[in-house]
Amino acid sequence: MNTSCDACLRHAYLIAHLAPRIAGMLDRPRERVPGVLRLDEQELIEQVAPRRADAARQFLEDFDWAGAGARLAEREVAAICGHH
Repeated sequence: MNTSCDACLRHAYLIAHLAPRIAGMLDRPRERVPGVLRLDEQELIEQVAPRRADAARQFLEDFDWAGAGARLAEREVAAICGHH
């Protein structure tokens, strides 16, 4: 069941895309970003992956909301909108 709006699903996928960098920040206290998961897409990219910002923006540009929703449905994974 996918009740997620495009923006929330896209944001979740961006966080997943940046997850290795976010996880790495946990081991380096000086690099931690307070409230990282609450940042909007552009702030998240700039704070977490400034040197890979172009690749992250390309990831968002190429994001296929319908395809992502279909893959979630195939795997019986629920995506709930943050606004819901």
